[in-house]
Amino acid sequence: MKVRSGFVSNSSSSSFVCSVCDYVETGYDGQYSIPTTYCRRGHEMCSEHIDNLISKLTLEDKKQLLLEDNYFSEDLRDEEKALIEKGNSFAIEDAFEKLTEYWDEAPESLCPICSLGIIGDWAVLKYLLKSDTRTREDIEKEIRSKYKCLDDLHKGLEV
Repeated sequence: MKVRSGFVSNSSSSSFVCSVCDYVETGYDGQYSIPTTYCRRGHEMCSEHIDNLISKLTLEDKKQLLLEDNYFSEDLRDEEKALIEKGNSFAIEDAFEKLTEYWDEAPESLCPICSLGIIGDWAVLKYLLKSDTRTREDIEKEIRSKYKCLDDLHKGLEV
């Protein structure tokens, strides 16, 4: 067995691809130059995308999220919950700020992908394949009959 002495680094490189804007960055041990966030379904994104959605929430939106989301409501004390239910704006803002500051994962309702604010190409393609009367094989056959190579297909699909 080989024994190492002195300074030994055990860091590993990692990469980040934003599920919303396709921003790409490489870092070490999951550390990047920009803040990143996950939603509960695992979509990793630049934190600014969720921050943008949060900035558009009304007081009523925040109240609803605090009371209806089990992850949030479990952390609320009874007296906090009562004030929030009554619509106390200070209690709502205070609880919402505390909870969003320390969450590990954003709820689906604040994820641009889960809430369908952004619909990815894969979802559009699956939808089209399901809603079209032709099978995937029929569509592939049609593509092969119209185009000789991938470059031709790309040129034919340019808008």
